[in-house]
Amino acid sequence: MIEKQFKDDCWYAWEYFSLHARQRTLLFNIYIFFISTFSYATAHLILVHISNNCSVKPYEYYLVFLLGMLLFLVTFTFHKLDIRNKELIDNAKQGLVELEKKNQHMPQIFLRNENSKTFFKHSVCFNIIFYTGYIIATAYIIFSIIKLNCPRTDACKMEGKNAVYSLPENLVPCLNCYIQQDQHY
Repeated sequence: MIEKQFKDDCWYAWEYFSLHARQRTLLFNIYIFFISTFSYATAHLILVHISNNCSVKPYEYYLVFLLGMLLFLVTFTFHKLDIRNKELIDNAKQGLVELEKKNQHMPQIFLRNENSKTFFKHSVCFNIIFYTGYIIATAYIIFSIIKLNCPRTDACKMEGKNAVYSLPENLVPCLNCYIQQDQHY
């Protein structure tokens, strides 16, 4: 009877762990899809559409701003879901460690893993990706705000029929505009 109860406890703890571990991985894969799609769309808009067109309409910068905000919101949401899933997985790990401590005939996998001092665990790697998402989203937002408020957004060089727009060359004059405006006050 006690052995059957122990097996049931092990099965329950393992299924709980397995469910939340799969859920965490699935959510992270969905997040990677979203961040890739938003980043590609925004980068494409900036580097291809805006960069090659001297008559850029303000709504294109608003679109970059909205995509940056959406990317930030998606990153925040998935980051919080990942934190919650990690908590649930840690609960299951604690249960499995306690079961391993009670039965010395078990392989002691979770008990050994609990004592591991490895720095690059899943949580650290996932957090690096999430913080990268925050940085990319913030960069898109700042870029669009600078371009919307810069009086020199139409500055570009004409070479034949194609317009050439260089982001670093045009961002520096925009920042200089802000510096000069601050000096006049």
